[in-house]
Amino acid sequence: MAEKTLEEYGYKQELKRSLGFWGVIVYGIIFTCPMAAMEMFGFVGQYANGLDSLVYIIGVAGMIFTALSYGRCVKEWPIAGSVFSYVQRTVNPHVGFIAGWLILIDYALIPALVLSLGAIFLNMLIPSIPVWLALLISILVDTVINYVGIELADKENMALFIIQLAGIAAFLVTGVIYLWKGGGAGAFNLDPIFQASKFNIDFIATALSIAVVTLLGFDAMTTLAEETEHPQKLIPPGMIVTLLIIGFLFIAETYIGRLIHPSIQGFDPAAGFISVIVMAIGGEPLKIYILIAFVLSLAFGTALNSQLAASRILYSMGRDKLIPSIFGKVHPKFKTPYVAAIFFGIVTFAIGNSIGIESLSKLVNYGAMTSYMMLNVSVFWFFFVKKGQRGFGGFFNHFLFPLIGFIIIGYVWYGFDPITKIVGTCWLILGIIYGAIKSKGYKVVPEALMKLEI
Repeated sequence: MAEKTLEEYGYKQELKRSLGFWGVIVYGIIFTCPMAAMEMFGFVGQYANGLDSLVYIIGVAGMIFTALSYGRCVKEWPIAGSVFSYVQRTVNPHVGFIAGWLILIDYALIPALVLSLGAIFLNMLIPSIPVWLALLISILVDTVINYVGIELADKENMALFIIQLAGIAAFLVTGVIYLWKGGGAGAFNLDPIFQASKFNIDFIATALSIAVVTLLGFDAMTTLAEETEHPQKLIPPGMIVTLLIIGFLFIAETYIGRLIHPSIQGFDPAAGFISVIVMAIGGEPLKIYILIAFVLSLAFGTALNSQLAASRILYSMGRDKLIPSIFGKVHPKFKTPYVAAIFFGIVTFAIGNSIGIESLSKLVNYGAMTSYMMLNVSVFWFFFVKKGQRGFGGFFNHFLFPLIGFIIIGYVWYGFDPITKIVGTCWLILGIIYGAIKSKGYKVVPEALMKLEI
């Protein structure tokens, strides 16, 4: 497929293109955070009933099928805005706004979630630093980097990638030695992957509703389509490679971790991994390194990259004047959506100081899972139904794969607790009302879309 310019989609090239293939992949990996399964081990373990690795296997499978839908869309429309832009063009501009509104709650809350976790780990390292101050410092640094540009973030991501891989390798090697010598469960087995006596479809769905927060981020690559060289060629395979790498690491981390500590009782969700597992296998030196890696990866990796993604969503919506157009402003020197970057820094600090970690993770997942289901449906509707691309490849790419992705994501959605569904639905209703007001009863569409056949 020949590459197109942004002008063909009704936009100008305002952001700076500088990301290559590995830059895109490292961005996605750092966004999801290679150590996230370790950081969320206690929270997922409360519901996984010892089958933590199985939970991640199912989660990764669902994300891969949804990533295929994302890839199909970015090949067709290599523009910033992610699911907002894709549903705009596949279904309807107004439905696209709702998809963007939903994904915003995902990108808006992820920085607050990971920074809250990072502040807890920093407090474990240096008890004299209060959680609110740790949050403030992290947000200021991330906002400045987001303000300056993607090139600086790219360099930081590579450094954090190396630091995290070293920490994961140290944990896995030390853990295997510990188990080999008879520690933990005393033997290698498949219990973290499957136990017939413990398996139950309802609790797996509930565990997934928490665990999938660690898998979010592959889709954020699409928000950088206007800052990536050859996005149609690089982003689709980049999402799959990222998910395979992250999936392997998460399954390995939870497999070794659950063999070391099979019981889910007496385990502090936030600090238990460090205080129980790491101390058991590596003592104080490993504990300190893992804590440092946790803090750096969360505060200056996942939080930064999620703010980058969120600001690009706001930029796209502001550019289309679906929200105040000031969010569509680009810095004349740095070529970044600086207003959106500053706004999200303020929002992150406010949320991080007011909502608990577990509640944040559930609300993040509501926005992501609902918009993912919308994306899978829109791919089917546009390519299979409207465009009639129903040949052999079309059957798989436009019908079967989106259907499987929809079913798995719907299964995760089913596992949300009632409060999450109520709060998330309230956010959805608020978006529908705001969209109706902004579009004068859903009659006005963005100028860029008036020029296109959609």
